[in-house]
Amino acid sequence: AIMPGIDIAAAKLAISARRGSLKVSGPARINGFPAQIGWERAGLESKPKASLTATLDDDDRKKLGIDISAFMSGPMKLKADFSNLGSGDLAMDAEVDLSEASMRLSAINWSRPPTAKTVATFTYGRDGDRPLLKDLVIKGPGLSIKGDVALGPKNTLRSAEFSQVWLNEENNFAMTV
Repeated sequence: AIMPGIDIAAAKLAISARRGSLKVSGPARINGFPAQIGWERAGLESKPKASLTATLDDDDRKKLGIDISAFMSGPMKLKADFSNLGSGDLAMDAEVDLSEASMRLSAINWSRPPTAKTVATFTYGRDGDRPLLKDLVIKGPGLSIKGDVALGPKNTLRSAEFSQVWLNEENNFAMTV
């Protein structure tokens, strides 16, 4: 495992080395699902960076310890860039295409079918021992959500502060959980 809980297998990687830089990229299986991965180090003094592109369904996300089935379901196209590798301060900038995912907030009896041009962006990092989703933005036709989410053990929701939750004309509010 390259990271706890993350296994890379069946990789067919291309390796390129030039003037002190090293690049590795290609298809692989991450915890059993297909993905495109990349790793790069610009020089001996630079920190390595990595990237991941994959379409994750509900089962794939659970294999990564991410269970958001109470809020969303369906395939999601992930593009993630990782920085600060090996420093203990791993950061990930992500863009997720939610066009094929359905959404729901049972507490207010709201749901949304898969809708084209729906995208989420966020930065994943840590505040001490707590994982955080910073600057979360979910946007699409008739939808805008902005805020930060703190995660607990096994990536469960610990707290969330949303400065904007615009679901439709009747559901437009800010929220702290």
